[in-house]
Amino acid sequence: MVNYQSMPESEKIRHLKKHADSAARFIKQHSHVCLVTHNDSDGLTSAAIMIQALRREGITYYHKIFPKLDASVVFSLASSFPEDFLIIFCDIGSGQSEYLSELPNPMVILDHHVPVGKTPAKVVVNPMNVGLEGSYMISGAGVTYLTARAMRDENVDLSSLAVAGIIGDRQLMVAANADILAQAKEAGVVVSRRGLKVGDGNLFDVFMRTTEPYLDITGKPDDIRSFLSALELNENKNIHDLNDDEMKRLCNAVLKKLEPLNSPDAVEAAVGDIYYLKNQLVENVFDLAGILDGCSKDDDFEAAIALCLGDASVIDKCFENYRTVQETLVTNLASVLPTAQSLSNISYIYGKDLHSAGSISTTYIRYVNPSKPFVCLNENDGITRISSRGTRGLIKNGLDLSVAVKAAAESVGGTGGGHNIASGGLLPPGKEVAEAFMLRLNEIVGIQLEKKSTGSKTGSGNSSGKVCPAVHMTGTICFIDETDDEKSDRTSEKLVTSLAPDNIYGTETIICDGYAEISMKSDKIGSLLATADDLLMNADGAVRVKKASQDDGKTEDQNET
Repeated sequence: MVNYQSMPESEKIRHLKKHADSAARFIKQHSHVCLVTHNDSDGLTSAAIMIQALRREGITYYHKIFPKLDASVVFSLASSFPEDFLIIFCDIGSGQSEYLSELPNPMVILDHHVPVGKTPAKVVVNPMNVGLEGSYMISGAGVTYLTARAMRDENVDLSSLAVAGIIGDRQLMVAANADILAQAKEAGVVVSRRGLKVGDGNLFDVFMRTTEPYLDITGKPDDIRSFLSALELNENKNIHDLNDDEMKRLCNAVLKKLEPLNSPDAVEAAVGDIYYLKNQLVENVFDLAGILDGCSKDDDFEAAIALCLGDASVIDKCFENYRTVQETLVTNLASVLPTAQSLSNISYIYGKDLHSAGSISTTYIRYVNPSKPFVCLNENDGITRISSRGTRGLIKNGLDLSVAVKAAAESVGGTGGGHNIASGGLLPPGKEVAEAFMLRLNEIVGIQLEKKSTGSKTGSGNSSGKVCPAVHMTGTICFIDETDDEKSDRTSEKLVTSLAPDNIYGTETIICDGYAEISMKSDKIGSLLATADDLLMNADGAVRVKKASQDDGKTEDQNET
């Protein structure tokens, strides 16, 4: 049994790369692919990475972009593509097993979100399956890059796009992300400099339109000029051209403004390494991530993908759109943030037709009040969209927004999920529904944080003790090809494939080079043990049958001789 949690980080990354190797081999076996990606900056960079990898293999592809996977999307895919088309899901697909099981096509999932249910995919590459946290250790673009790199070494140049996806997903340069960054620097496609983590432009414009960091001077011309004048910095100078001393003065002044918040997340988001992508049309990674985010909000996916694929004709359009989005966001934040309300465990905003609920949530918890999880509820088009954010400090104290938002949304007829630190979902429209959701979410979050601080199994204020889905017990059975004959025969793969019909809900099969695994989850120890026992018994039977057939073959050969 493989216990990923006890492994050092380097071993977890090695196992993730082995999964990527398996995905790469499987993809290269197909001549026609339907590529399905998420519509945010991480999903768009994932798309650009895989498109270039497929082109280099001479594989025909069709690309589809969706904000979410549901029954209508699956129906569209099933009716549009023959059954022999391989469908590759990038930055999406881990939490939609019930829908994907309706597809007859072979599937590969390259994702970093929390897996839910028994996946129908032939191969899954997901950090969560090897003990790595998908919310900050590797993004969807990172997972896609590892797979592309496994397809051929020259795809190392695509690591610059993976770095853009990591930044666009607001992740940390740790674990697998740090490994990808090291590859990018070694290949010469990324260089870095310490400074204020913003896009390029003259200093005045940067502080007029930048929301990372969001300061008390943001969007205020007179305050910006006073701030820069006190630092003896020319407002018309491009931030990229600041010398080291000037950059240091600027960063120290920004950090001083952030000091009262006592928010490590805000400090980390504001000051640190700026990455320059030397083989991309837009070099500053924060500019590229912002452009892709803007294209996503305006559904201008073609321009976003074209930019990442090197089409210089879309640069002016993309930058214009980016500036418009940022200016609109600054104006919107100034009017919306003061309307925030607070419950005992959560802060929130409820609005209609708000611009960029995700950015509102991120800005509020980083630069306004990081002490409580924050939720932005945005009602439009007949539904209410949920965008929630936490901090790493709150996560350490027990917060899990993926679980909390899912449970609270389902309690009022909605859906939800995502990461422990950032989660989203959909609710039926109406303020009454939103209020009921918030009350339930406030209760669940309170119990999560109380359980961490007190160690109690249930929180006060809920007589049933049923707060959210139970924490699952997990187990993994690993079948290893120990001999050269077994490796060439791919015995482990054949074995777990033959056992697939026995898998219970929450069971996943992972096929790698030289071994294959069956991971099980259950909220009952009896179910987990019974399933493991059945699988091992059936595996033993399969091995005996195979051995018997091999012995029969030898006997027949001997008789003929």
